[in-house]
Amino acid sequence: MGNDCQELSFWNRLYVLFTGKLPTSALEVEQEDKSPNSVELMLDSDLKQWVENCSYQQNCSAVDFIQNTLTSVKESETGNISVCLETVCSRFRYVFEVHKINPFDIPLLINSKEIPRSVLMDDEKLIDTLNDDVLAEVSERFNVDIKWLKGTGKEFQKHDGQFKVYKNVGSLAAKLAKLKLKNERVELQFVIGTDEPNTEYELSLGDSAKNETQIGVIFKRTKVINGKEIATYSVSGSDDWNYKKCRKHYKLLMMFCKKMDITYSGLSLSKDNFNKVFFGELPAILVAKFKKDTWYPTSYVSNDSEKNPDFEGYEQLKSIYGTREDECHMTEIEHIERAYRFPHLVVDRDLFEDGLYEKSFIKSEETEK
Repeated sequence: MGNDCQELSFWNRLYVLFTGKLPTSALEVEQEDKSPNSVELMLDSDLKQWVENCSYQQNCSAVDFIQNTLTSVKESETGNISVCLETVCSRFRYVFEVHKINPFDIPLLINSKEIPRSVLMDDEKLIDTLNDDVLAEVSERFNVDIKWLKGTGKEFQKHDGQFKVYKNVGSLAAKLAKLKLKNERVELQFVIGTDEPNTEYELSLGDSAKNETQIGVIFKRTKVINGKEIATYSVSGSDDWNYKKCRKHYKLLMMFCKKMDITYSGLSLSKDNFNKVFFGELPAILVAKFKKDTWYPTSYVSNDSEKNPDFEGYEQLKSIYGTREDECHMTEIEHIERAYRFPHLVVDRDLFEDGLYEKSFIKSEETEK
């Protein structure tokens, strides 16, 4: 078809462009001097009629209409590329803006490539700087989904399952201890998703609540990078507070926070905003702006029967803490708590990372060599 196209007239080329077919022999008699105002183009009857009608409505020749249409398509394609690249630049900046980082300090937080501050002022320069390594580093550092950064994803927050609560309390406690070993300070927000007006009352209903009450946790992680303190955010999954075993696991996490003096608090969101946060659409750092109500998770691990809405359940919870009962998997909690309280005693941190918590406090023969 390539050689055949070279011999086609201008009009026949338009026919190929619009139909994807070579003209028939009957159509090939069209001459180069065909009037530019003619609509007897090498098009099928329906397309030719459409071109004729549109050109008449726009008070221009058929050729001018086709040229204007093709020009518009070309500009649209070029524009789409520009918009995509501009999106990458704007999302890169937004990550730092939403985490309240001074633009002047951005280069200090990127180790994979040197970024002059002047580059941040010009998208054409910035887009050439934002290679895969830089975007991957920003994604990892701020727990942002890489697809969102590249403009192809809708979920801002990355979900990797590291902070799952249900059936994972022991491993999650170990995760918090590992962050402590890396000099990260962690604060927890227990977030409730409900459209009911009184969050505290709704939570106290437990299994008897008529409507589903969702719960999840936001982990605020504060660390220092190149002399600059930054806070990043990770989220757990969404779970059902109305399910007794699930409720126990969240209370066990509250107990761990209480024992380790980890700051933890509670708030509630509408179900819509809750889903946006815990399924990644809304940055977790913005959760306070959408707060519907405040509740106090500390009351659920209180030894005061008047303050604790489920005091009897709490007494039972104490016997579960540190066991495998109800699939909480907390048999290693003694060593995890020790590491959290006294991180300097963890001699072999690689062993601790690998889950050999007790052995991590003792120098191995290989380490001593």
